Amino acid sequence: MNFFFSATLHIVIILLIIRKFNKHRISLRQITGDLSLHKLPWLKLFSIQALLIVFAVLSIIAIFFIIGLFDSNFYKELLTEEITHTNNSAQLIILTYILSFTLVPIMEELLFRGYLFNKWGENFGILKAMIFCSILFSLLHWNTGFISHFILGVFCCMAYVKTKRLIVPMLLHAVNNIIAGTYMLFPTELDTTYEEEALTQFIIEMQIAFKIGALLFIVLVPIVCYVLYRYYKGLPKVTPYQLNQNQNI
Repeated sequence: MNFFFSATLHIVIILLIIRKFNKHRISLRQITGDLSLHKLPWLKLFSIQALLIVFAVLSIIAIFFIIGLFDSNFYKELLTEEITHTNNSAQLIILTYILSFTLVPIMEELLFRGYLFNKWGENFGILKAMIFCSILFSLLHWNTGFISHFILGVFCCMAYVKTKRLIVPMLLHAVNNIIAGTYMLFPTELDTTYEEEALTQFIIEMQIAFKIGALLFIVLVPIVCYVLYRYYKGLPKVTPYQLNQNQNI
C-alpha cells in the first residue's frame, strides 16, 4: 500500500504541475526542451556526477566522524544496530527501488528544476535560484544527506541550463538514485553478539576509517567547488525556459 500511495502521489503532483503550466499558458515543451538524447556531453556529465557521488559518500562519513567526536557511544550504537529489510517483501523492495529512478526523478525534476528554478530564475537570477532551489531540494532529503543533495541539486540546475533539456537532470537524478538505492536489494543483518574485546577493536578500526574518509572529504571540497565553478562559468545567465522561448522550441 505504501508503494501504491507513493506512486499515486508522484503522478498526481506531476499532473498538478502540468496543470499549473497550462493554466498560465506556459508551454511544457519550452520547459522540457528537446527530449532527444543525442549530441549531449554525456562523458563530461557522468564524470562530474561520479565525482559528486564519491563526494556525497565521503560527506556522510565526515558527518559520522564528527558525531563520533562528541558522542562516545555513537560507533557502538552504529555497529550493533540491526539493519534489516526482512520486514518488507522482496516484491515491495524491488517496486520501491524502481520507483526511485522512474517517477521520483521525473516528479522532482519537473517540480524543482522545471517549475521552481525557472520561476525563481526569472525573479532573482539563475545563481540565487540555483541556491534557493537546491537548499529546498536538500531539505526534502535531509535524512539521506543534506550536503550531497544540495550539491546534486546545484549540478542538476547547471546541467539543465547548459543543455536546455530537462531530460538531462532527470537522467542524472535517476542514475544517482539507482546507485544510492542498490543497498535496498541486499537485505543484511549485523551481528549484535560481538565479544567486548572484538567490539572495541572493530570500533577503533571504524574510527580510523572514518577519520581517513573525513580527511578525503576535506581534500575533495575545493576540488568539487572548482569543478562546479568551471562548469558554471560558461553558463547562460537566463533560465532554460527563456532560452527555449527565444529559440521557439
